[in-house]
Amino acid sequence: MENLRPYMAVQFGSIALVLAIALLYRSRYTHGAAIFALAAAYAVAKVVESLDLEVYALGHWVSGHTLKHLAAALGVWLLLAALQRRRLRG
Repeated sequence: MENLRPYMAVQFGSIALVLAIALLYRSRYTHGAAIFALAAAYAVAKVVESLDLEVYALGHWVSGHTLKHLAAALGVWLLLAALQRRRLRG
């Protein structure tokens, strides 16, 4: 098995860095917390992806891989909706 540490560092380290920045610095715009909704959707996507076969075995109608894409799409939709509504804080 190959060393996956560099992949994991990029995959999760970048997300951790973005979340740390979002926690440390208040957004100049409204709806700044949407980044946390995106991160939550991404976390759900990673979990169902890792449980691909187990999810499929539950009812044999949808796999974890399919749910991964739906969760990721939901996260992007939440972020885009927040970006459309955001305003500069006064």
